[in-house]
Amino acid sequence: MIIHGYNRRDTQLAFCRVGDETWTALNGPRSSYQDIMYLSKHGKFYALCESDHLEAWDLSCPSSPKMTLVKSEYPSLRFFAGLNSGDELERAQLCRKKYLVDSSGELLLVLRLTKCFDVFKLDFDENKWMKVTSLGGRSLFLGTNECISVCAGDYINPGLRLREDSIYFTCVDAEVEPNTTSGAYHLGVFSMKNREIDVLYQDEYRKMDPHPVWIFPGL
Repeated sequence: MIIHGYNRRDTQLAFCRVGDETWTALNGPRSSYQDIMYLSKHGKFYALCESDHLEAWDLSCPSSPKMTLVKSEYPSLRFFAGLNSGDELERAQLCRKKYLVDSSGELLLVLRLTKCFDVFKLDFDENKWMKVTSLGGRSLFLGTNECISVCAGDYINPGLRLREDSIYFTCVDAEVEPNTTSGAYHLGVFSMKNREIDVLYQDEYRKMDPHPVWIFPGL
């Protein structure tokens, strides 16, 4: 499944099965999709709209796709509503990007703020987003392509160990600072425990187009 369109404010969904010669458009009731992912536990695709509504698509019968609107209360409105703290209100306004992730059967929503990340999981029984402070020893990889969750302990090699309860991400400066047009980029890792970012690589001069993405061999 893909998100496609001429600009980020006018996007639609489409899917293609193995053996298909063309893409099949999904004419959902909403436009401007931010992210989409497949939750294997439910056998459905979940799409996050610009308006922060969440759609669940059942493609088990490709000739007759079914969409259900998940009536979930959006976390940024609930979490920051009624707060007087300037810092918290600023965090609510500085959300730059949103990601959906399947983390061991849980549907996670990750909000990337200017200098940190907030993570929520969807309680399907209550239809509410719940704040997450730990990833349970897992690591998230976020980017402009598919986002994934892995168990950090499963990937231990000489000289390389994934950091558990951490978020690995790619970032273009213009995504975080709207007035930045240089297109400089960096790779970093955010710790859920101490809520700090370590920059793994940064290039302040070269423009990357398209944006950098993660590649997951063997997954």
